[in-house]
Amino acid sequence: MILLVVGNYEINSMTLYGNFLAIIGGISVGVYILGGKKIRRKASTIGYAFIVYGIASLIMFLVCLILHSSMYNIS
Repeated sequence: MILLVVGNYEINSMTLYGNFLAIIGGISVGVYILGGKKIRRKASTIGYAFIVYGIASLIMFLVCLILHSSMYNIS
C-alpha cells in the first residue's frame, strides 16, 4: 500500500481515490479466486455461475443504492 502512495508523484484526492479503488479491486479479485476455488469443488458449473453472478448483482445493487445512482434509466 505504501508503494501505491509513494509511487505517485503527487498526493492529492484523485490519486488517493485511484489507489483506494486499486486496493478494493485487488481484494475483490483475491476473494473471487480463493472463494471460487472452494465453491467450485462443491458446485456444478451452473451453480457456480449462479452464485458468482448473484453476489455480483447484489453488490452492484447495493452500490447503486448507496450512491443514489439510476439502475434502469440508461441513455
